[in-house]
Parts: sequence; C-alpha cells; structure tokens
Amino acid sequence: MMGLFFSSFNYPTTNLYFRGVWKVHKVLLDTFKGPHSFLTPMVKQMQEKFNTYWVEYLLILPCAAILDPRYKLNYVQYCFTTIYCIHASIFLETILNKLSLLFNEYVKKF
Repeated sequence: MMGLFFSSFNYPTTNLYFRGVWKVHKVLLDTFKGPHSFLTPMVKQMQEKFNTYWVEYLLILPCAAILDPRYKLNYVQYCFTTIYCIHASIFLETILNKLSLLFNEYVKKF
C-alpha cells in the first residue's frame, strides 16, 4: 500500500513522506488497539521497528509539512492529535520551537 504510494512519484518530497509515514503510524496504532487480539504481538514488533525510525525523523518531516502550503500547521496538528492525543501539544511545541530557531538563523544571515 505505502510502497505503491511512494513509488508513484519520480521524486517524492519530504512533505509527502510525512503524510505516508503518518498513515502507517495510524494504521499500526489502530490495529494494535483493534478487536483482533491475535494481531497484537505482530503489530507490537512492527511498532517497535517503526518507532526506531520515527524518532529520527520526528522533527524534520513535520517541519517540511508545515512549510508546504497544502498542509500547513493545522494538518500536522491533526495528525499528531490522532497519534498522541493529549500529548500532541508537547510534540507540536517542540516542532514550532525548532522552526522558530531555523527562521531566526535565516534572518541573521539576511
């Protein structure tokens, strides 16, 4: 499913990756919490592997999505709220702080 999504573009950009990775994360969480308990051990292993990569890209992918005029901050807020519920604000605050630092560095140079 996601392999087809990513391979359908010649040059997939970071903002598209955020959308795809968010969908994978959401499916894993929904399946883990779902009614099919026989899937839980397999999904737990998949989630652990996913999280090792997600931690590395947790800041850069949402920043790219926020800067994309099609997605912006509201989309990232929605995505993080569906994944992290009440803890989403912590992640969003960190992301916005990093974007602010990036902007301030840009302003200093010009």
